[in-house]
Amino acid sequence: MYDDELSRVTLKAETLKKVKKFFGDEIPKEKKKAAEDLCLRMTEVLYMMIMLEEDVQKNGIKTPNGNGKLASNPSIGSYNNLMKTYISLFKQMTEFLGAADKNKNALLDFMKK
Repeated sequence: MYDDELSRVTLKAETLKKVKKFFGDEIPKEKKKAAEDLCLRMTEVLYMMIMLEEDVQKNGIKTPNGNGKLASNPSIGSYNNLMKTYISLFKQMTEFLGAADKNKNALLDFMKK
């Protein structure tokens, strides 16, 4: 599906746009650069996961190994590892934004005194 370079670049751009849209309004200005770096990493992981999904769809869950027997498609293990990485990045981003909310609430509480 994403065999040509233009399709891959488009997919990455669309994925980055979705990730930024999901977190966009909640990112404080002073943390925007760090948040954008996390968004880029999340985008790369999602992109690789899509490529691995396509490989599994195209070649199947089992693929022939050198002995003529079927073995588990290596893309499945890679996909699972990337899923763990994505979950970790997502958690970092939500904690990052949560810390910003706590700081904002603490500032508001201080200003109310």
